[in-house]
Amino acid sequence: MAQDPLPSWQDGALKSAILAFVDQVTDPNSSKYVVPNLRVATFDHDGTLFVEKPLNAQITFVKQKLFDEGDNPVMAPPNASFFDRLENKLANWMQDIESDLENISNAIFKDITPAQFRAAAGAWIRSAVHPRFQQIYQSLTYKPMLELLALLQDQQFIIYIVTGSSTDFIRQWSDETYNIGEQRILGSSLKTSLEEKDGKLKLVLEPIPFYFSNGANKVKSIERNIALQPIFAFGNSRGDIEMLRWAGQATTSFCGLVHHTDAEREYAYSPDPELFTGKSTLDQAQDYGWHVVDMKNDWLTVF
Repeated sequence: MAQDPLPSWQDGALKSAILAFVDQVTDPNSSKYVVPNLRVATFDHDGTLFVEKPLNAQITFVKQKLFDEGDNPVMAPPNASFFDRLENKLANWMQDIESDLENISNAIFKDITPAQFRAAAGAWIRSAVHPRFQQIYQSLTYKPMLELLALLQDQQFIIYIVTGSSTDFIRQWSDETYNIGEQRILGSSLKTSLEEKDGKLKLVLEPIPFYFSNGANKVKSIERNIALQPIFAFGNSRGDIEMLRWAGQATTSFCGLVHHTDAEREYAYSPDPELFTGKSTLDQAQDYGWHVVDMKNDWLTVF
């Protein structure tokens, strides 16, 4: 690697560890060499590759579709509080949001095909403007992580995005943004029904999340869809612990955790939910030997 493949990363132990790992597993003369078809890398999306504050992009998309476009003014009174509570620091501990979510899903997904949803999501991500940064959402990917993806792709890694966001929300724009094809997006899924109309079959989304890709389900999704254990994995939150542990059990592996420490250039927040009382994600990172990215000190630029 004559030219620095990670110019947005601060020179230091973390950057050196990434480069050393990639060199080891791609050098046929190395005892840690891994053949290309087993070089699987898995990345979380929101907060790992892409900004997730002040509100997750998919939730923001749903919110704007409901209220900001004026298509469903009737929906606003009963459900506006859902988003207020979701933005509240205690959102993860609110149980009564489930009924609101069902009503919102009914309004958004009624009679919508997966292709129509993907098209709407793609159009939104390419045009919607982030409230703080005043840039379109699609541009708010982390530059250091884009460099890392490019490095791995150049070294014949097979990269998957494993995310709690829905697969169809990201598929429309993953290739042009990350050079990761839609078949390599493993996310949460909505239930679909097969209907016949005018003599033709069509799939229609139902407002029922039949699979939520987070925590242990990320590992299950990887096994079910890839049937290979990743040797490289990156996340940023408690929902990524199992995926990182799973990758870390490979004979040769690299596991990373993005820690948001930069309130000036992005946001500063914990990997764990508010009021969480168990063992912290950062403590587990130390226990399992994961590499923690200190965004403020390890990244020369964010976007």
